[in-house]
Amino acid sequence: MNSSIIQSIKKLESYFEKFELLPAQPNLLPKIKELYPNITPDLIEFYECCDGFSGGFDIEGSIIFSLDRIIELTEGRSGDNPLFTILFPIRNDGGWNFDCSILSDEGKNSIVYWDGETSAKPDYPIAGNLENFFTHFTDWAITCFNKDGTYQFKY
Repeated sequence: MNSSIIQSIKKLESYFEKFELLPAQPNLLPKIKELYPNITPDLIEFYECCDGFSGGFDIEGSIIFSLDRIIELTEGRSGDNPLFTILFPIRNDGGWNFDCSILSDEGKNSIVYWDGETSAKPDYPIAGNLENFFTHFTDWAITCFNKDGTYQFKY
């Protein structure tokens, strides 16, 4: 896995008291590849090493999705919903809004925010790639949350 992503995970592990790195689930990767035939090598590499993680935060946005959760999200998929065609969900903000990796040629590998309730297309960019996303996510989490996972209300 990318050394920058490993550094971000180690930084989160050392900061948060309840950090949980989920073990890799290689048996689920074929299903993900079937659901998302354009999945990028960096996402495959990430999920070959771990199955997402939780910072133990007191809000849902602390969870980097497991493959089980991604499969669950796509079970009822239909139509042209971008979440099921060009976007790979990485994290949920607690509502039907996601940080996603773009799988289509235009913007491929970029991480974007998508408001699933109001937008037909991604709303805005977050990071140019998965490595930058995890660096940003790590800085955000350590800035906005206490070590026990409670939200710092000043943010």
